[in-house]
Amino acid sequence: MAIRCFIVFACLVVMFTPAFAGPPRALAEGIALVGAGDYNSALEKLSPLATSYPDDSVVRYWLGRACYGQRSYKLAAEHLAIAAGRDGQNRDVCLWYGEALRAIGHTTDAQAIFAASCELHPEDTTLLGEYASTCAIAGDYTGARVAFQQLAKLDPSPATKASVAEWLKVLDGLSKQSQLEPPVSQRTSGFTFCADAEDPAATWVQKEVETARAQVSEAFGMRLVGFRVLLFADNDGYTRYARIFLPEERELHAVAFTLKSTLVILSPTVWASKGDKHDELISTVRHEIAHLAIAQRTEGGQGVPLWLNEGIACLIGGSGGVQTGQAPQPPLTLSQLTDGFLTGDLHRQEQSYSQAYAMASVLMRKLGPDGLLTLLDRLANGVQLPAAYQRISGESFASFLDAWPARMTATRPQ
Repeated sequence: MAIRCFIVFACLVVMFTPAFAGPPRALAEGIALVGAGDYNSALEKLSPLATSYPDDSVVRYWLGRACYGQRSYKLAAEHLAIAAGRDGQNRDVCLWYGEALRAIGHTTDAQAIFAASCELHPEDTTLLGEYASTCAIAGDYTGARVAFQQLAKLDPSPATKASVAEWLKVLDGLSKQSQLEPPVSQRTSGFTFCADAEDPAATWVQKEVETARAQVSEAFGMRLVGFRVLLFADNDGYTRYARIFLPEERELHAVAFTLKSTLVILSPTVWASKGDKHDELISTVRHEIAHLAIAQRTEGGQGVPLWLNEGIACLIGGSGGVQTGQAPQPPLTLSQLTDGFLTGDLHRQEQSYSQAYAMASVLMRKLGPDGLLTLLDRLANGVQLPAAYQRISGESFASFLDAWPARMTATRPQ
């Protein structure tokens, strides 16, 4: 993965605030909320400033950061484009603009942004790492190799050397797409299935995907078609593919993950021997196909917070191999909830899945199936979650957050 460092928010407040013509207190509060991961409140604080100061690069930058945190990547790119137009040499503006462009699939544009930023900041290893990984995603393997080699020279630390060595090993086998994906491709009426010819689980997995596709399509009220399934017969191929295409903030699941229109599965023949593999496969496939349905309905998950995406996938699809039990007490904050999904700590992941499932269950009972789908539609159209929820439910989102634990009567997926 690209090598990244976190931004120190206090330093950025000091750096950015003097250039801003508006109320510094409101701006500083908005920045602090972004830093705390409270993106809903940050947007409420910063959006009025954008109305008053539509061309201010600082306001647009932090609005972009807040939208990115909410997974509203298109809106993030729009705000950050304005910031970049006003302050195109600012390292942080360009970094996050490139990130947003990459998140919406504009990898060529992101590559150009990172390349220009690297020229302005030639010693910045974070920018160079992002540029290198974006080159790889865009298929520019030569450019990626050169950039990673340059990165190793700029940062000779053991961690960077190890990461670069791993990347270069991956790039060695990527001159042809056929070397990256399972070789045998079969098109069905709903999806394309790619597997290794020698994998004995291929027929079994394909059948379960078709069954899950029909069930999830019915639950979402739409025909889920046009996606791909990649069944890797070995862990090396599975992790290699993830390294290239899985977003950095996503934790690699042990047996499956989804991209916008691709379901990637590690063959059950190499899973750890615990529990009933068949039952776990069914649950995993349904869970991941629910993610595909959310992505199809919301243009890749636009505006859908991670906890809601995972909660709906657990509710409609199944636990996905994660034992979602009793929700934590006291409940996690939204920031803690999101962080739990992204951590490598299994216990924290379990807590986040448990609470997200419980919250999605309460949402379903409150809004009904049609209301829940309407909520997804409005989020995809750029309406923020608090406003979208209030319009559909008639109560504030803050009231929902206060009341869902008491409303919860079940906490385990069926």
